[in-house]
Amino acid sequence: MSIPSTKAIAIETRRRRPEPASTNRIDNWSGYRPFVVKQRVRESETISSFYLARDDGQPLPSFKPGQHVTFRLELPGRAEPLLRSYTLSDKPDPLHYRVTVKREPGTNRTPPGLGSNYFHAQVGAGTRLWMSAPSGGFHLDPEELSPVALISAGVGVTPMISMLDAIAVGGTRRPVWFIHGARNGREHAMGALVRRLVREHDNVHAHICYSRPTDSDRRGRHYDTVGHVDGALLQRLLPHARFDFYLCGPGRFIEGLRDALLDWGVDAQRIRSEHFGAASAPDDIPTPDASVTESVGKRPVQVHFKRSGVVVRWEPGTASLLDLAEKRGLVPDSACRVGICQICTRRLVQGEVAYAPTPASMPEPGFILPCCTRPISDVVVDL
Repeated sequence: MSIPSTKAIAIETRRRRPEPASTNRIDNWSGYRPFVVKQRVRESETISSFYLARDDGQPLPSFKPGQHVTFRLELPGRAEPLLRSYTLSDKPDPLHYRVTVKREPGTNRTPPGLGSNYFHAQVGAGTRLWMSAPSGGFHLDPEELSPVALISAGVGVTPMISMLDAIAVGGTRRPVWFIHGARNGREHAMGALVRRLVREHDNVHAHICYSRPTDSDRRGRHYDTVGHVDGALLQRLLPHARFDFYLCGPGRFIEGLRDALLDWGVDAQRIRSEHFGAASAPDDIPTPDASVTESVGKRPVQVHFKRSGVVVRWEPGTASLLDLAEKRGLVPDSACRVGICQICTRRLVQGEVAYAPTPASMPEPGFILPCCTRPISDVVVDL
């Protein structure tokens, strides 16, 4: 089996895409700081929210609605810390950050989610956790006043709640449509909050779809229509296509809506999206081939993270360039960790890397996805 690789020479080239998402970091602290869980709230049968404050009680810096934080989790029986990113699901508040986590039980194709099951089984009021500063390029622009459509499925609702609440309390008259799809009321999180914001703000509109409502779900109270969120529904609900669209959910959900919006005539620059995690990935997500995984990154080489000024030796057995960076205390933006979301995209300044697994879509020439790459030679990465 051939191994996809990419090369770069040590010559500065003109950028062909916006600066990577790490430039959207709020520069309030580096690395990880201790936080304490102040409250845990059950949002549905599978989703819970965790309210966190600094352990020294100091006020928290703001963030852009839609951004995420990364936790360094010490799991019993695990030698290395587990790093997991979760979106902040609340409007900025100096007293707390809130993350909302869905417990991923696993399927016949994927194991249970280590991070999510740890949160649901072990984390409660008083738990001390180490967390990075808010970061990420998928966020609402608070300066914009154009109409906005926040469209999500499943636990993809979390950044949309942050965006919706920020718009509602911001005092602007910005028109906003909140459109969400869930299986039923047992899995639907934060529905009551959305309904309240609709009642209190006449510029806020919402539409909820249940694909499999239960006997206890009430149409008009818990949901609006039976089915899935798709392009036809958006064209029925929205008065025109001149919205800023934010999409969050599984891969196929994102891809289908993006295609539908482009067919409707929406400018691609007005569509922003974020895939949510390996558990939300498309069914055809690439999985590592054992022979490929074993053959890549088998000899020590030098890795230079140029922007951070860190030079480190790559040793065989390291999972990826992203994993290597995190072990050295760096906190690059990342989410899916399997080459789907492309949040971790960085410029390869020099050297050669190989992909294992092959990502769902390759980045532009001169850029790499550190989450699923290993160095073949000495490399310089703009991270």
